[in-house]
Amino acid sequence: MERIIEQKWISLWLNVESWFDYRRTGYPALVVGPVTQYGKALPLRFLYPVPSQDPKYLVNYNEAVSKLETTYYVSSGQSKDHTYSKMWLLQGTGLP
Repeated sequence: MERIIEQKWISLWLNVESWFDYRRTGYPALVVGPVTQYGKALPLRFLYPVPSQDPKYLVNYNEAVSKLETTYYVSSGQSKDHTYSKMWLLQGTGLP
């Protein structure tokens, strides 16, 4: 499986599908470079768009953020809407 996903990663370079394959399988074993924003980890997700003042949007935004699981790389006092918070799909899997 690792070799297949690695070759798929190479063939789909700069295509979003390769990122989702990495998150789904943990392959290839990516190494973090020296210039990272929050430590030695790759981001897990995109941030939600900045909340607007629309009350319906705020309700849905707050509900979605409340379901995120923070990781070691989310500093205390920061919002769960963070690139290192795990969405429901990744929670409890041990995968990136």
